[in-house]
Amino acid sequence: MTDSERQTKRSFSDVRIFPQIAFLDARYTHTQSRAVTVNTAVDALSHAIEGYLSKRSTAVSDCLALEAIRSFGRACNALVLGEFDISVREELLYTSLLGGVVIAQTGTTAVHALGYSLTYFYQVPHGRANGLLLGEYLRFNEPVVPQKVEAVLAALGLKTVDEMKVLMSRLLPSREVYSQEELHKFVAIASEAANIVNTPRQPGKEDLYNLLLQSLTCKA
Repeated sequence: MTDSERQTKRSFSDVRIFPQIAFLDARYTHTQSRAVTVNTAVDALSHAIEGYLSKRSTAVSDCLALEAIRSFGRACNALVLGEFDISVREELLYTSLLGGVVIAQTGTTAVHALGYSLTYFYQVPHGRANGLLLGEYLRFNEPVVPQKVEAVLAALGLKTVDEMKVLMSRLLPSREVYSQEELHKFVAIASEAANIVNTPRQPGKEDLYNLLLQSLTCKA
């Protein structure tokens, strides 16, 4: 939901909004543009990665998260090339399903908290906003959860965080430009978000600012 008073996005959850039955048919995603397909797929990946690293993660959610990340990895080359046949769309729908199940248990983390401002103030698509931050988010948390970061990279067929950043730059080409003042405003808003506490390495405002600074293009 859009919260104009706080100038951000907010999520909500309640047991009454969970479906008893969900029909997932990838044919209904066939008309999505490349941009929508990539952005929503990256959002699903973000759900899986954040859920896997979340302080609220469990052994069961970790299994689902890693499967979601592997699923994204299987479709990754097609995403980069913009080639989406029905098998790719089914794979991405599977990724999305698993990612949703994961965050229903673990919540999201600093990636979502920071990404909300990009969407609220500049209409950056939600999945794109998250994807721009994922590489540096992994780097920030690597000192405290190195095995989990390594597992995320391995599930994607990658070896380093730098390779993750290259992948995101291929999926999300062109970068919006922000001022340092805007970054500080985004940090002030994100630091008040409820999901920030789920981040494995608890970030201070300077950490959040540096994460944005290393992820986004900033005016000189």
